[in-house]
Amino acid sequence: MLSLTEPTQTFVFEGIPAAPVASLLRDFSAPVLLEFEQTDAELAHLMAHDSDAFNRWEAGQRLADARPARWHRGKRAAGSKPGFRRLRRRLRPRA
Repeated sequence: MLSLTEPTQTFVFEGIPAAPVASLLRDFSAPVLLEFEQTDAELAHLMAHDSDAFNRWEAGQRLADARPARWHRGKRAAGSKPGFRRLRRRLRPRA
């Protein structure tokens, strides 16, 4: 767990095989406005794997909200195709 105590902070992770995906404000119940950039791939990962139910929902909302705006501007985000595959897998009914 990392404590965010300053308006801007940098954390460096060494010796891990893949870049971490931040799952912020876990189990937090008060309304908070947080500006934090995440890629479509990171949001899709959180939506599929985060253990915090609200963070899974929020990742899906952010992913869904961002795509139409990009499509309207004629832009396609890097990694968007894998993000859709993860989204489809996550939403597919389980047998």
